Amino acid sequence: MKEYFLRLFAYNLWANEITLDSLKKYKITDDYCLQMFSHIVNAQYIWHRRLTEQPNDYKIWDKWSIEQMQNALTENHALWQTYLNKLTPQELSRTFEYKNSAGDTFTNNVQDCLVHLINHATYHRAQVAKRLRELGFVPQNTDYITYCRLIGSKI
Repeated sequence: MKEYFLRLFAYNLWANEITLDSLKKYKITDDYCLQMFSHIVNAQYIWHRRLTEQPNDYKIWDKWSIEQMQNALTENHALWQTYLNKLTPQELSRTFEYKNSAGDTFTNNVQDCLVHLINHATYHRAQVAKRLRELGFVPQNTDYITYCRLIGSKI
């Protein structure tokens, strides 16, 4: 399972970088696009803090600049790689309690939260892609299978 999550998080980085490249290429200043992509970045930090039981000072809807997002993607990926490389079957099945951004308390297991984080990013990247199309731009393909075809057995 650890290898599977390492692959999913490598895909997530690739797809986020592709999306950010589109935002840079088209010099996007559209608030919606920047807000949704910032939301992805914030969520990655917040979930990492939750899973590693660290205090969180990130806000889920804070907006980042393009440069800040670029730096955050690199930093986030390094944090997640460190976490995932230590992943054990026991950690994957560990349940933990956390509060969401509204202050509500939930209990979930680690594996479900990791899957959620990848799906969450995919969902919001699709929102950004849709908005880019509405603005007359052509976003790059960030489908998982596209990533698999590009990377193949290199991972």
